[in-house]
Amino acid sequence: MSEDLGGRIDTRIPVRSMWVQNTFTNEAYFHSNVAVSIAIFEPEAARSGTDPEILRHFSRSLHLVNERLSGRHALENSTLIAIIGLSQFERVQDNYEEALVHVQGLNRLALLRGGIAGFRDHPALMQKLFRQVPSNTTDLEIALYFGTATTFRAEDLPSQSLTLWLRDLYKKDRQNYYKSQKIALGLDDSLQAIFLDIMSLAAFVSGRTPCPTKLQIYPFHDMIIFLGFRLFEIRPLDQAELATTYESLMHLALIGFLTTFLRGLAGRASNFKAATSSLRKAILEAPIEGSHFQKLVLWSALIGRHVLFNQDDECWLLPRLAAVGYAMNLDGWCGVEEALMDFPWIPSIHNKTAKRLWNISKEGCFERERSVEKIPWE
Repeated sequence: MSEDLGGRIDTRIPVRSMWVQNTFTNEAYFHSNVAVSIAIFEPEAARSGTDPEILRHFSRSLHLVNERLSGRHALENSTLIAIIGLSQFERVQDNYEEALVHVQGLNRLALLRGGIAGFRDHPALMQKLFRQVPSNTTDLEIALYFGTATTFRAEDLPSQSLTLWLRDLYKKDRQNYYKSQKIALGLDDSLQAIFLDIMSLAAFVSGRTPCPTKLQIYPFHDMIIFLGFRLFEIRPLDQAELATTYESLMHLALIGFLTTFLRGLAGRASNFKAATSSLRKAILEAPIEGSHFQKLVLWSALIGRHVLFNQDDECWLLPRLAAVGYAMNLDGWCGVEEALMDFPWIPSIHNKTAKRLWNISKEGCFERERSVEKIPWE
């Protein structure tokens, strides 16, 4: 995705990164990384669960971690890093139940060291252990899969400063948007604040405003996780009001938008079961009589297809788009794109999928009979 990020994100992993260094100095972390690498490049073998090389490296990593946990090294940094490696492997395998066990274990070890707040006096250590790098967004991904609250909280993450920087960078745009648009005004204060933060994020990545500054990949992903945690603190997915309110659909669609930046290793689509099911149901059940709802459903549907839905979902998504397009009296793509600019949208990332879907819905090339088939909620 790096070529689609508008030149605003430096996607290079620093050579001095602690994750790179620990690959060569932390044996348990090394073996889990090897297992992850094999799983990425040999996915069929990984899915079978019997690949001898994967089993050998993962078993070795697990053995070393258990040794450390049973001895005097249990609370050392290297042990926590090794557990992050185990969690990363389980997440790559879509074993979210096992990944959750490791995240909860990390939380318990952190509590034994005084809790996450205790790391604030050691910012470098806090960043090393709890920074959610691109391949280790496990806590948020578990919440997206199960629909439950995150184990850690937004306040635990060292990401506020970057969000404040973006707010200042787009201060005038945010004020103008707030005054001229009615869309955000129906949201409660906390969701409206996140909505405007994500709008600023999308504007930055899209390169709509000249800015000489590039963001490093780690701080950028810090901010994505920070925004995701804030959304889950408003309401976990298993407590979502799914269908009828503007605010509930906006909440789910903003979560969907953030998954744009949570691709799996090697760019693979991630399996976020609860997020997918919730957004699918909300889009189908949302009313489309009002113009604001029509725009929101249009954006939610196009974002959902890019990040969470698959080709099988088009049997219901295409008729829904056709109905919304008719209600909004939209013909060409230009009208669609104009409506999408009221929401977080990154043309270089989202336009290709959205244009294809929109064109098919307008041409009526889909089988309308399929739209009445049973929708796979789960």
